[in-house]
Amino acid sequence: MRAAYRGTWAAQDAEIVMGNYIEKYMNDNKLTEITVLNLGSTHTDELNHLPDVIKNKINFIGFDNNPIAGNVPKSKYKSYKFIVGDIFKFDFSNLDAKADLVINRAFLHHCTTEQKNKVFEFCDAVLNDNGRVINIDWFIGDWETEKERCDAIRKYAELHCKLRPGHPTPELMIADSLRLEVPDFRGGKMDSVKHTIDMIKNLKMNIELSEPVCNNPTVSDPKLFGQYVIIATK
Repeated sequence: MRAAYRGTWAAQDAEIVMGNYIEKYMNDNKLTEITVLNLGSTHTDELNHLPDVIKNKINFIGFDNNPIAGNVPKSKYKSYKFIVGDIFKFDFSNLDAKADLVINRAFLHHCTTEQKNKVFEFCDAVLNDNGRVINIDWFIGDWETEKERCDAIRKYAELHCKLRPGHPTPELMIADSLRLEVPDFRGGKMDSVKHTIDMIKNLKMNIELSEPVCNNPTVSDPKLFGQYVIIATK
């Protein structure tokens, strides 16, 4: 999937949900300062919709294996740091401080099952007590057998081909799904929401929220559309 709908209404929906939750978390907990770790992103789009008065209270840490992309408004944050590296080899004990929030958007579907589990282990390790993990990503429907997984991918792709010309065909996505467990950071490694929640619960973390992110009235089935927010608490 090309750039996970970056710059489109789907991305804007995700950014608004992400920003609204961060602002609510800060207000509910009466926080004057917060550390946010953003995994797998070369920009700060996820925080675009936050007002400057909130950004000014955020110690932002970005992490990706590619150099920072675009013009990031570093001066709007209380502090800003970007780390280039492999998340699966990085020693997170080297971070200056633990995070109050770990966020990621459109990152998990680039990860194998083993890598997804490691991502959540990292999140659990770097979070402060009462911290949150905010995941917004693309998911397919529930499946248990290989046939059910292919059927779920086909339904997902058929909908997205109607919504977005040039989206990979069902046949191409099913063929690409054979690379589900190949650690090459290519996209298309979507799993179900249920399986992802099970991974998180296995770490004794609680699920605060799990719901579709889709405010476009032309999408008749937001669950099938597959963009979800999953928020876990430590």
